[in-house]
Amino acid sequence: MKVKLKDIHIRTWTPEGTLVGIVQIIHGMGEHGGRYDQLARRLNKEGYLVVSTDHRGHGLSVEKIEALGVIPQPFETLIEDEMELTCQLKRGYPGIPLFILGHSMGSFMAQGHMKKSTEEVEGYILSGSCRTPYLKTAMGSKLGKIIELIRKNKKSKLMNKLLFAGYNRAIKGRITAFDWLSRDKKVVARYIEDPYCGFVYTSGFYASFLAYLSKLFHKHDFDSLDRDIPLLIMSGDRDPVGFYGRGVRRLAHFYEKMGFRNLRLKLYPGGRHEMINEINRVEVHEDILQFLKGNLTLHPNNQ
Repeated sequence: MKVKLKDIHIRTWTPEGTLVGIVQIIHGMGEHGGRYDQLARRLNKEGYLVVSTDHRGHGLSVEKIEALGVIPQPFETLIEDEMELTCQLKRGYPGIPLFILGHSMGSFMAQGHMKKSTEEVEGYILSGSCRTPYLKTAMGSKLGKIIELIRKNKKSKLMNKLLFAGYNRAIKGRITAFDWLSRDKKVVARYIEDPYCGFVYTSGFYASFLAYLSKLFHKHDFDSLDRDIPLLIMSGDRDPVGFYGRGVRRLAHFYEKMGFRNLRLKLYPGGRHEMINEINRVEVHEDILQFLKGNLTLHPNNQ
């Protein structure tokens, strides 16, 4: 089956032999779905079909490099794309369990997806995530809107700096501006060399994304969700996005307090932001597989 979304590049990794499940990957900021190739190939070996978009304004979904970071607003448009992909996959592979793996920005998108699609999905993996502070995101959104009024649809180095400037601060002997991504120097080097990575977004995008984050954890939005949906929250305890473990624990606590019963938190000692690309990536990939295999039972509406 071929999935298709208008103006969006879709990457597919197809297993040989029997199909046991589907993993829909939602990638993060300043990157693209192709960076998940090693994980996807590992999942293929166990019978999982892996599918990832390059979001609008990312990767091969742009016609020219200069268009990276220029994205239609509101931010929720990206989530709607992922929901449409989920629907296509469920129609094309009826009865096959589907999981969502969202990394970083993609983890926040996955949680928006979860609010509307738990009946379609067997489980969610949130990588490089956290519970974001309301005040920080709300104020950041307002600043982005002001900048957007002045410099319409222009890329904002100021907003990029405000969001990312401190991420390397805790790393001793840092060499590059992206050492916070992984302890694996080759991974960092490939990221820096990739023309589709590390780009700056428009101020309007930053404003819209931060506005979305400021509303993400409104408790009433979770009232109707299946509290038995499996959740795996995974992060390195040296990930600045997760506030070095504190924000990740806050995220897990939020879902526990909301009554989610099938939740697992995995914090990797010394790990940075991209655990699937860390020096212990083999361990991480096996933990992901263990989660998938342990939750392959079909939902009643899939039977």
